[in-house]
Amino acid sequence: MELKNKKWPEEVFFRIRKEVLSSWPTGSSPDLDFEVSVPFLKRIPKEKNFASKLLEFEKEGRTAVQLRAGVATIEAHIELM
Repeated sequence: MELKNKKWPEEVFFRIRKEVLSSWPTGSSPDLDFEVSVPFLKRIPKEKNFASKLLEFEKEGRTAVQLRAGVATIEAHIELM
């Protein structure tokens, strides 16, 4: 398979998105409707938007740490280690 870093046309994106979502039990959630989710995400305060924080940290030369072990608390994360 040859990989390409190329943006898909919208119709291709939405067709494949529909196929992928249909393969997941949660794929029919109304929360996945862009008409619902995009306005909701735009209302999230900047200080709670991780992407905004990463850009801020990058500008300031700071490092962000994000727990990625599938557990919700720092204690559970430490226990996994």
